[in-house]
Parts: sequence; C-alpha cells; structure tokens
Amino acid sequence: MPFKDKLQITVGLACALLLLGIGLQSVVAAPGDGFNCDGCIDKKDIANNAVGSGEIVNGAIKPGDLHSKTKSRVLEVRDVSIAGDSSSAQQTLATLTTPVAGNWLVTAKVWFHNNSTTAALLIACQLSGDGRTDTTRTLVQEDATDRADYDAVSLLLALKNAPASTNVVLSCNSFGVSMTYSDAVIMAEQVTSVSLVTEA
Repeated sequence: MPFKDKLQITVGLACALLLLGIGLQSVVAAPGDGFNCDGCIDKKDIANNAVGSGEIVNGAIKPGDLHSKTKSRVLEVRDVSIAGDSSSAQQTLATLTTPVAGNWLVTAKVWFHNNSTTAALLIACQLSGDGRTDTTRTLVQEDATDRADYDAVSLLLALKNAPASTNVVLSCNSFGVSMTYSDAVIMAEQVTSVSLVTEA
C-alpha cells in the first residue's frame, strides 16, 4: 500500500478516536464540569414548589440522600405568663407537638415564684414524651425582699424514632404551696440520629 494511503488511514482513524472520546466525555460529564449535559437537571431547572410529596414514590428518598441542612428543624413553644398554683397535683405548663416522626433533642425551662411568706417551696418538674421522662426538684425559699423566692429549672429529653404528633409536656408540682410559674419554654430540634444509653 502506498505511503500516502497509509497516512490518510492513520489520520482518519485518529480523528475518529478523538471524536469518539469527546462524545463519551460529554455524555458522562457531570453538570459544572465545563460540558453541556443534555437531559441533566440542576437546581435552577426546578421551580419552587414544582415537586410535591405526591410526585415522589414512597421509599424513593432515604435520609442519607438529603443534604444535612434539610434535616434540621427547630420548634419552640413559649408561655410567658401562667396562673399561680397551690394544688398537690402535677400542672401542665406547656406542650410541644412534633410535626413529623424522627429523632428529637428537647429542652425546657420555667421560672417560678414562691408566693408563701412562711414556707419554703419544694417543686418537682418533669419533661415527658414518647414514654420517656426527665425530672428535677428544687427548693425555693419563702417570699422575701432579697428575691430569694425566685428560681428556675431546666430539663433535657432525647426522643428516638418518635412518631409524628408526639406530645412533649412540661409540668410541675408545688405540693400545695402557693406559687406562680412564668416564662415556660419547650424547644425541640430534629436530628439525624440519637443513641440512648442506660447505665446500671
């Protein structure tokens, strides 16, 4: 075969391989790699509220498929002024309801004032939800001018795989001593995972 014909075949084969390589590269390239990707969907291609839950098959999206920022949800319930109590029963001060199933870290806080001028106040508070409870007790001195008759407590609770619409309740008992609650707050944050360890 003449040298000229061999050269033409070699050049033609090289061009064909080059074009094939470019074609393959453009097919497998991800958006943002500098190539146009026909059929690829980027976030700018989807209008707000264009995709609803009805368009997604159950189980198609797992928790690991979501960006970490989409997993955080913070809720707060606050009751800034609550009537006084002098009963010997547990009084509900605030209730937070989780909107979705999942793992939650819950914290609560409440201030109280001992209205009695003669007796110290032993108060017991609890934060409960999904079968779990955190409790605390504190002693508040009788009503005086030095403001020693004010105090506050805080509680923590971790909920693992709690169902949707779980009620988390903050409640206290003054054991019959007259007192006033104020600024009761429950705050819950949804988290990816919770490990519950009970030590003997």
